[in-house]
Amino acid sequence: MIKKLLHLRDFFLATDQRVALLLSLAALSVYTFCLCPSSYEGDSGELLAAAATLGVAHPTGFPLYLLLGKLFAVLIPFGEIAARINFVSAVAAAATVGIMYLTARAMGIARWASFAAVLCLIFADTFWGHATVARVYSLVAFFIAAVIWAMACWCRDRKDRQLYLAALFLGLGFGTHLSIVLCLPVVLLVVAMTDIRVFLRPVFYKAMLLAFVLGAGQYLYIPWAGATNQAVNYGFPTTWESFVAYITQRDYAMKMASRTVAGTLKAFFASIRLFVLEFTPAGFLLALVGFRELARRHKTWAVALGVLVAANLLMMINYGNEEDLFILYRYFLPSYLVMTLCLGLAFESIRRVLDRAWAAPRPARAL
Repeated sequence: MIKKLLHLRDFFLATDQRVALLLSLAALSVYTFCLCPSSYEGDSGELLAAAATLGVAHPTGFPLYLLLGKLFAVLIPFGEIAARINFVSAVAAAATVGIMYLTARAMGIARWASFAAVLCLIFADTFWGHATVARVYSLVAFFIAAVIWAMACWCRDRKDRQLYLAALFLGLGFGTHLSIVLCLPVVLLVVAMTDIRVFLRPVFYKAMLLAFVLGAGQYLYIPWAGATNQAVNYGFPTTWESFVAYITQRDYAMKMASRTVAGTLKAFFASIRLFVLEFTPAGFLLALVGFRELARRHKTWAVALGVLVAANLLMMINYGNEEDLFILYRYFLPSYLVMTLCLGLAFESIRRVLDRAWAAPRPARAL
């Protein structure tokens, strides 16, 4: 027990962990100051009510967010209940900031560049906006970042427990928002391109499945809440058939591939515009520079994260109708996290170019 406590102390005394904690606390201060004091528009009111009463929200239910919301509502002794539950998003976003810094460092990005890139994330429009209201996107962003971090650590250390940790984060994220599925090809591609022999070990599949199920086990909350709560109960998912339909969003299936060709093109250009605006046009160009640097330095990660962004874009331009374009921005948080890493690489690349220019010998002036 004492050794474990000493190991935990050493973890937080390490420089990168201290910087990550500092960034998280700074972000939490910003998000707390800007926290919505009451209910926000859209699904926020439903989530607040479901969390406060331990009810059932719309599919896929978001059991972990509701349970955390209830916990925060009970443990925080002051403020409106809505504000206490909104604080879940602030904490999740702040934790995402810290883990994104650790991810950048695990990928070999310089400390100063990682710090600068994560500062950009803290104040990015979509990320900041959802850190202050009762929405699930900050929490799923944390689990997406956590999966990438665990895989980056595995690439560096090659410890099996890091793979199992990634599977646990996948399971926990699965109960938060289905966009976590974008991380599945990341895990598979990183393993396949780094050490494909891992797939030949039967224990790999058993341990990964067990870790995922442990995380996804939170869905047991849905039938329990469906059977006990009458105030906030979307669809009463108390039978096996209704439960499966609920967690797979069967009611929303008609939104997939429902756009015309013209509508799909419109959604594509609208999505690219969102990518450009999230970190400003200059930030978008820097992210492209950073991705080129990523491809040069880490081919595995360039492929894996490139697939994540491409899948994210393909999924969203084919989901929804013409009226859904105005809500697309929130679904690109996985891609914005990738852009954050690319920004760090871009900063390093620019610094290297400037260092070379500064070190280049200058021709002597004629007397």
